[in-house]
Formats: sequence, C-alpha cells, structure tokens
Amino acid sequence: MSRSRDCDSPAPNRDLGAQMIRTLGAFQAIVSFPIGLLLGFFTFMRLLDSWYDYYGWYYYFITDLINGLMALGITFVVVVQRRVALDKTKTLMFEGVKYGLATAMWLWLLMDSLFGPWTHSDYRVPERRRQRVAYAVTAVVPLVLLFYTSLAYAYVQWNQERKYGSVNEEVEAGGDNPDRGEEEPLLPGRA
Repeated sequence: MSRSRDCDSPAPNRDLGAQMIRTLGAFQAIVSFPIGLLLGFFTFMRLLDSWYDYYGWYYYFITDLINGLMALGITFVVVVQRRVALDKTKTLMFEGVKYGLATAMWLWLLMDSLFGPWTHSDYRVPERRRQRVAYAVTAVVPLVLLFYTSLAYAYVQWNQERKYGSVNEEVEAGGDNPDRGEEEPLLPGRA
C-alpha cells in the first residue's frame, strides 16, 4: 500500500464518498480512542489490584482488556485508512473490520448487562439490570450512525465500481476533458 495522493490533498480534490468515509472515520476515532484509553487504565488498575480477591475481578480484567484493545483497534484502522491510498475493495474490508469490532463491543456490553458476574453479588439486580440494558440499547444509536452507515456506503461504492468500473480510470483516460476533441466518428463506418 502506498501513501495516498488524496490523504493530504484538500477536500475538493476527493470524491464525495471518500470525504464522507474520511469524516465518519474521524468521528469513529473521537469516540473509540477515549474509550480505549479509559479501559486500558481500568485494566492496569485491575492488574495492580489483583491481590485483592473479590468475586469476578478476573472477569472485569479480561473484559476491560479485550474491549480496550477492540476500541484501540478501531482507532488504528481509522489512522491506517487516513494514511494509505485504498481502493474501494480495501475500504470495504477496513470498514468491515471496524463494523465487526464495534458490534463485538456492543454485544459484549449487552451480554454483560444481562448475565455478568455483577448479577451474583448485587442485591438490587432487577433494577440495575433494567438500567444496564437501557444503556446497552442506547449504545445502538452511535453504533448505527457511525459504523453501520460507513459500512453501507463503502459497500455501495464498491458495488458501483464493480458494476460500472472506476470513474478515475475514465478521467485519467481523458473521458471528461472538453479540450480533447472527438476521436471517434458519431456514425460507425463513416470516417
């Protein structure tokens, strides 16, 4: 993968799809980076606090570690996408990776809300479960807005390129150059 000629170019030189995915990627990084740092801090604190044997400390250590790595993985994919020239297929693959990581984090949050070890040690389980499930369901909104829309748009762009070919190839061949003149006659057989 080579360095993109459009990653440093001003916005008017990029097509709308590339600009949209780039902007959504910035918001994805803004959301995922602090989550990854915070969960990394919690992981470190749980590692230092592991001598205190309370119920489920290892579960929370693993949960914070894996979810923090997934959040930082999303941030890493965004940085790679912003620095490298990607065709539509690779863009779709990177968007699929971000979609998978974000969905896995959300499913983990939902399953932890329903069945986590906190349910065994808390006397207010029913009201806390409702509250935690409400938080998990509310987390669907940024998941859909930030990750599913970029995946859907990347799929649409990939599908259009697959069906109709690349627009950039036509422009490089001189398809949109008004000064080029006519090279083929309008009526076949008449030269």
